[in-house]
Amino acid sequence: MIIDTMDNIMTESVLDQMVEDLGKFIPKESEKSEKYSRVELMETFPLWKIYIDKISDSDSIDNLAKDFGEWHHQIFLDSTPKAFARSFFRPRDKFITIIEFAFSPLAKELNSLIEMINHSKYESLEGKVRLLRVSALSVYAFWLKGTENTFIIADFPKCNQGNDFLPTRRFLSEAEFMRVLSKQMVISGVI
Repeated sequence: MIIDTMDNIMTESVLDQMVEDLGKFIPKESEKSEKYSRVELMETFPLWKIYIDKISDSDSIDNLAKDFGEWHHQIFLDSTPKAFARSFFRPRDKFITIIEFAFSPLAKELNSLIEMINHSKYESLEGKVRLLRVSALSVYAFWLKGTENTFIIADFPKCNQGNDFLPTRRFLSEAEFMRVLSKQMVISGVI
């Protein structure tokens, strides 16, 4: 799988800074529960987002999705995908900031889909793999950006889990994916 990577920006000093920052999060989050002997920074994907309330099945993902400079990092604890981190990179001064760290089942689901991609015809995809978040729907999907856009839905809210329109663990064309999104309930409320 060809991943849209941080290789060109992940210098040794940036990586050291990121690992040091992650080290500050993990003990605080795990003090009340498990202690981990091994922490691994695994796959990293650019995080693209869609910030609109209504999606039409005729919309184009290339027009809707935006790159805000955020990255999603898979975190393995004792060789198991148990957490993720989000970062923001400032290319101008080669500085990376951790903006989120979470223990989450999303890490395990994304890892499962990464393995699925690696064992599919998309393994040698001549394009890029992005993580896409559709904020109003609370949906996460891998976006395989090649000559044709392909998607795999990774996570979605429980209110849509019984919905026949939300296929998971399936490669979807852009048309199928946009049709699926256009039929989902928008998550709204005041916190």
